Amino acid sequence: TPGANAILIKDLKVNPVSEKVVRNMNNPSFSDFPGQIGAVWSEATFKTELKGSGTANAGGVGDIPEIDPILRALGFARTDTAETSGGAGDGFIDYEPASTGLETASAYFYKDGTQHKMLYCLVNSFRLNTSAGNLGEIDMSVIGLYVTPTDVPTPGGFVYDSTQPPLFKNANLAIDGYSPEFDKLSIDMGVVVATRKDANSPEAVKGFDITDRSVRGSIDPVQTLQATHPFYANWRSSKEMAFTAQIGETAGNIILITAPKVQYDEVNDGDREGIATYDIPLKFSRENGDDEIKIRFK
Repeated sequence: TPGANAILIKDLKVNPVSEKVVRNMNNPSFSDFPGQIGAVWSEATFKTELKGSGTANAGGVGDIPEIDPILRALGFARTDTAETSGGAGDGFIDYEPASTGLETASAYFYKDGTQHKMLYCLVNSFRLNTSAGNLGEIDMSVIGLYVTPTDVPTPGGFVYDSTQPPLFKNANLAIDGYSPEFDKLSIDMGVVVATRKDANSPEAVKGFDITDRSVRGSIDPVQTLQATHPFYANWRSSKEMAFTAQIGETAGNIILITAPKVQYDEVNDGDREGIATYDIPLKFSRENGDDEIKIRFK
């Protein structure tokens, strides 16, 4: 409902996706035969902000972030850890990737008097981008079953979380204990979503399944002596390194991102306004499984 489930977004595009059935029959004429629209589904792309609920470290169900449905439809499992006592301020909400028990969502989009409804939705693209002194922005897409759009006036009663999104500063980012001077951080959840074709379904599509995940990222640290941090040696040895970064400084609006085993995929020369940097793709690897990354709201 607009009052309970609204998510503030921008740059929305909602499009039907179809497989065209083409009749390429042998014929003396170059003219096309009429075609048909075969299997149909929907995809929406948009951007939203990364922010907490504003409730300081309570960790209860009522303290979940506005993007909770997005993270769950991305294949993350949520764990609520309430504070040990009222006002203790030691609660938090954790999101970790899962491979079983995955959830889907329903999505309603309103554009210029038209309602676009998508069912059995999964997030099939999720990329977090942020840079020094800026917001954390999520560029994403959602795939779902097609429902014919209808004329529905945009309803009233939309209630958005009024919490201001935090800025990326005092990030405490460290890789293998080293805190670089850097500007940009990007993390791509790398989910793979399969379309479940079904001739018994009205649009020839039953739904969707997440079938794989490969978390990647990138960072642009300023170049330094190898004695300070051995970028090349760590890359060449495929060293597995602990990763941590934080967005936000105020309790209730802190997002802590951790990973047990990050590796450098490459070490490329870069430049930032005449300052020598590295452009380093990151690979987030498992320790025991379903633990390659954790997003904590506290």
